[in-house]
Amino acid sequence: MHARRRGVSLVELLVVLGIIGVLAGLLLPAVQNARLAAKRVHCANNLKQIGIAMHGHADAHKAQYSQPVGAERTAWRVRLLPFIEEFALAKEYREDRRWDGPENAPLLAKMPKMYSCPLSDAHAAGRASYESPEVLGNMNPLTPEDYKRQLMDPTRQRHLRPIAIEVSDEYARPWLDPNPDQRLPALLSPTNGNPNKLKEAFGGNHGTIFPILFADGHVRYFGTNIEARPLFEVFAGFKEVSEIEQ
Repeated sequence: MHARRRGVSLVELLVVLGIIGVLAGLLLPAVQNARLAAKRVHCANNLKQIGIAMHGHADAHKAQYSQPVGAERTAWRVRLLPFIEEFALAKEYREDRRWDGPENAPLLAKMPKMYSCPLSDAHAAGRASYESPEVLGNMNPLTPEDYKRQLMDPTRQRHLRPIAIEVSDEYARPWLDPNPDQRLPALLSPTNGNPNKLKEAFGGNHGTIFPILFADGHVRYFGTNIEARPLFEVFAGFKEVSEIEQ
């Protein structure tokens, strides 16, 4: 005679489901943190590639990537296109026309992925996550010789200059637009800077931290609780990076 097989009771089933739920609850935050960390690494890599392109442009043209303000001014992101292997896109852009004119506006939908933080939602509208401190306030811009000297001497810390910074989606501008959000220069003012506004401007994508690319090619994350004045002083070259590290 065969023994009757005992089924799983409701209590046992609930216990198993409870254990699975606890394990899932423990693992889910770890998975989410791992994904967030991976996206932060991706973002830093974007900035590093932008930095390489900036140096390439400086070496090739013996000039910086910006140009005087004017109706047909070209955005630095456009000038870097040949140096991020976007040759076809660079040829499509008409530098003798306005960035938002009928000849260039269709290119907004073709923004290179490198110009968008993986945590940003602004890329669909063709808005870039990264800005240059030079266009944020034109504060003592580096010469090509400065770029090269800092690139060749990565141990040099004094007056190590930021050359790109991430902004939150609210402050992200169309990637073809040569002008940053007009609110940003005021936020970096040593007299008018507001820590709460700094968090709003730079901490939107990464929460309480934001990345800055320096001229020697490295990227550092800073806390959004930093005061505006020391951040401005680093941008302007008056203070060492180590003096404002969190």
